[in-house]
Amino acid sequence: HLRREDSVKALAALTVAQQIEVLTETQDLLHIVSLYNVAEVPDRAARLLEQALADARLESDFGVLRKLGDLLLLSRERAKAIEVLQRAATMAPDGKTHELLGGLWFNGQEWRNAHDAYLTAIGKGGVDDVDRLYLLAGVSAMRAGMTKEAKSALTEASKSSALQSQAQAMLKKLDEA
Repeated sequence: HLRREDSVKALAALTVAQQIEVLTETQDLLHIVSLYNVAEVPDRAARLLEQALADARLESDFGVLRKLGDLLLLSRERAKAIEVLQRAATMAPDGKTHELLGGLWFNGQEWRNAHDAYLTAIGKGGVDDVDRLYLLAGVSAMRAGMTKEAKSALTEASKSSALQSQAQAMLKKLDEA
């Protein structure tokens, strides 16, 4: 089935093999998880990963935790995803997972958490748009009532020609308040 690249049939075959415990290797489990994702069944993929972690069949490393967090987000399990992504972020080689957490907290109006996550992402490095993260950290700090932190982040964001006018307008608002 795998050679025909028919993901649904391959998934069915691999799932049966996994259930009768023929497939026990890490790569086998991760392949099944990927196929569930391709078949647009992220909740089943997340459950399989969670069970494999609980049974110690998979190591709780950055890659596995990040994949689980992403699957939980696709399954609309925000709170569980954040919990898993926080664990993954502590192992992450760069700030991208912190950036994702910042966005989740920003969208959930958890301003202090968003601010802290954006600054951690910047500090860890490896993110694509540092200036945008400074702007988001500044907005988050503003909304959390953290004026000093907001001014600091917005001042950094204002150094970007693309974000200068937005950042300066927010700094002006803070000065008027």
